[in-house]
Amino acid sequence: MRTRVIFSRLDSLGKMARFAIAVSAGVSLVACSALLGLTDPTLDNSVGGDGSVGGDGSNGDGASDDGNSEASSTCAGADLTSDPKNCGACGHDCLGGKCSARSCQPVLVVDDLTNLAPRYMVEDATTLYFTNARSDLPISSVAKVAKNQADAATPGHVLGKFDDGDGGNFKIIYPYQLAVSGTTLFVALNASLYEGNDYQGGIAKCDTTAGCLPFQGSDTLFLQSFDVKGLAYDGNDLVYGYDNLTDGGLGSEFHEVRADFIVGSMKSTLANADTTVNYVLIDGAQNVYAATNTGIIKTNESSASGSNISLVEADQMALFNNTIYFTSAPDVGAPSVQSVSTSGGATPSILASGGFLHVPAGIAVDTTYMYIADEGDISVQTDGHVFRCPLSGCGEDGGAATILSTGASDGDNPRAIVAGDKDAIYWGNRYGQIWKLAK
Repeated sequence: MRTRVIFSRLDSLGKMARFAIAVSAGVSLVACSALLGLTDPTLDNSVGGDGSVGGDGSNGDGASDDGNSEASSTCAGADLTSDPKNCGACGHDCLGGKCSARSCQPVLVVDDLTNLAPRYMVEDATTLYFTNARSDLPISSVAKVAKNQADAATPGHVLGKFDDGDGGNFKIIYPYQLAVSGTTLFVALNASLYEGNDYQGGIAKCDTTAGCLPFQGSDTLFLQSFDVKGLAYDGNDLVYGYDNLTDGGLGSEFHEVRADFIVGSMKSTLANADTTVNYVLIDGAQNVYAATNTGIIKTNESSASGSNISLVEADQMALFNNTIYFTSAPDVGAPSVQSVSTSGGATPSILASGGFLHVPAGIAVDTTYMYIADEGDISVQTDGHVFRCPLSGCGEDGGAATILSTGASDGDNPRAIVAGDKDAIYWGNRYGQIWKLAK
C-alpha cells in the first residue's frame, strides 16, 4: 500500500517569497556572536593544540589530520598564527585563504553577480556544479567552477540557461536539485512562474563539458511536461519528485516519487507523496529518501510503496551513518535543523533552533560536523551566515555552534553548501559568490 499524506501544495515561488520575510530582518555580527556564545566575531577554523583542525583530529574523512599531512620539520620558523601554509599547525594549508590567529579564513572562488546565484550544489574531486535561481534579475541556469580556481574575477562556466521566449512571452523554468555522474548532469526544473497552463518543467540532461542545449523546451529535456524540485541519481536509476500540475497549478494536481530506469527507459512510481518533493537522496542499498513539505518518505528503487519516517517539513537533507540530517523552514512555526534515523520509528531530534537560526537552507555533513547555510533575510544583503556544529547538535541556542562566515564579509545570504571534500567546504550565496574554507 502506498502511504498518502494530504496537504496543500507549497510551490517554489512561495518558498522564495518566504525567505524575503524571514524571522530576522538582519542580525549584526556582534549580536550573532553573542547569541552563539562567542567572545568575538573572528571566524573560527582554528587548529587545536593536538594539531587537529578544530581540535578534533578529523579531516572530514575519518583520517587523522596533523595539518594536511605535512611533517612538522617542514615549517621550522613559521609563524603558526599567520602563515597561510602552516596555520595553527605545520602543514595546515589555508588553500588560498589568509591565516589569522591560527584560523584559516574563507577565500572567494568566484564572484559573478550577473550570471550566478547558487541555490543547490554538488561536487566531484575537482569541480563544483550548481544551479542558479533569482527571480529579480532574472537568473535561471546551471554552471560549474573549478575548486582550485585562483582568480575570483574569473566567471563560472554556465552550462545551460533555462529561460525561453514563447510567442512573445518570457518564461523562466527554475532549476533546483542536481546530480552529477561522470560527464552527465541531471537538473530538476520547476515552472515557478506561469503565463498559462503549459509552462511545465522537467529534467534537463547536460554534459559537464559541452553543456546543455539552448533551452527550447523538449530539445534540452530528458523528461518533460511536469515540475521537479528534487532528484537523485545512483549511476543507473534516476529518482525524482513528480509534480503534475494542470491549469497553471490552479487545477488538479498530484505528486509522486518516481524512478526512471535509464537502461530500458522503464518508468516506475515508487511512492505517492501527495505534496511537493523538495529533495531526494539515495543510499548504497538503493533506499530512496524524499524530503517533502509534510515529512520524509522512505521507499526503495525496487519497491512500489513508501512510508513516512518523519512528519516534519524537510527542505534539504544530508545522510551519514544511518542518520538523515535535514533543514526545516516552514511558513508557520520555528525554523530548525533536525535528524532522524533512516529506519524511522522515533521522533526526529532537534539539533538547532532558537534565535540564532533564521532560514536554514543548505546542509552538508562529514564524519564529525554538520555545516548549515542559513540564508537569513534576503532583503538585507549582508544577512545570513554559515555555521558548523557537532553531529550531536548545536546545543541550547547555538552554544556549540561555530560561525564560519558572516554576511558582512563572506556570506551574503548563503544557501548552497557541500562538505564532501576532505580538505575544504564550499558554499554559494544568492549574490553570485562561491566561497572556500579549509577544514
